[in-house]
Amino acid sequence: MLEEVNFGEQNALKALVDLFDWLDVLQPQQIAEEKTRGRLAQVTGSLSKVKLTVQEAVRKIRRIFMGE
Repeated sequence: MLEEVNFGEQNALKALVDLFDWLDVLQPQQIAEEKTRGRLAQVTGSLSKVKLTVQEAVRKIRRIFMGE
């Protein structure tokens, strides 16, 4: 069980590191509103994936340690 918790934690942390690494390399740009919507959708999608990964890790931890 501890391996599953560690695996979930590592996946969640990797997703956060990947997200922040990606954010670090972004440069401000003048772009059209249409492109802004597309980029916003990409960021929103990435954040949604991170959120789901973290939520799943928390669920696993609760099941293991709290019997939920």
